[in-house]
Amino acid sequence: MTRYNLHTHSVYSRHGEGEILDYVNEAERIGLHILGFTEHCPYPDDGYSIDNGRMWFKTLPTYVAKVQEAKERNGNLSVFLGWECDWIRGREEWIREVREKSDYLIFGLHYLEDKGGEVYTPFHSDRWDRKRALKLYGERYVSAVDSGLFLFSAHPDLFMNMSDEFGEEEKALSRDIIAIAKERNMVMEVNGSGIMKARQRGLKESRYPRREFWEMAKDAGLYCIVSADAHDPVTMGERLELAQAFASSLDLSMVEPGVENGKQVFGDRGRRIAVAFVIVHISTEIAL
Repeated sequence: MTRYNLHTHSVYSRHGEGEILDYVNEAERIGLHILGFTEHCPYPDDGYSIDNGRMWFKTLPTYVAKVQEAKERNGNLSVFLGWECDWIRGREEWIREVREKSDYLIFGLHYLEDKGGEVYTPFHSDRWDRKRALKLYGERYVSAVDSGLFLFSAHPDLFMNMSDEFGEEEKALSRDIIAIAKERNMVMEVNGSGIMKARQRGLKESRYPRREFWEMAKDAGLYCIVSADAHDPVTMGERLELAQAFASSLDLSMVEPGVENGKQVFGDRGRRIAVAFVIVHISTEIAL
């Protein structure tokens, strides 16, 4: 069994803690085989970096160099350079450019921008109309999956931050998300960070991962992975265990990451889901 975490944020995210090698050391200590770093991808104009949601663009070369240093260490841990990307209108070409110079991308919808330029986020649901935001979330999710750029979907049920109940609108959105994931063989992530947040806040259940959503995903036969969504090295292992326990409680169909013929893949019982990118050597001189 491959032990892995493909969703990792460090101090370079501006809302995480720990250097790259701190995570590498902890990953080796808890027996991981694969560790992928996925800072929130910055934009050249520093759009959406005004808060602490992502690194400043000028920090990008330092982050890449630190991950490259970790990749070159001897040992049993394989390290990969990735990014967690929002799928913002008008910024799709930049994400395609980043993809060409990275090991993999994941997408998570933290910011949603409509055609009029208004910005929505699941973390400030009191500021705008929920129905409109849920609709936009679904549109951008389908568009992101259709792009073929991403290895997996991070916290696909993050939209539940906007809702107190899993009602008819949430069910309809879940059906749309699950349908496009099924059509395009998109692997979805059970997110350990969401479970930890719920525990810290004394909630009976997590907003994400949301059990009703994952029951629907299971019925559809979707494949998933577990991720820590680590923001500090100390709790990375605990977050992974929480995600694994949640997935096991529903007996979800799991896949494992690996490298095959130069490509990052997910595999399960001989079933291989290849993604459309090639593992490349990243120079410490990289400049996107």
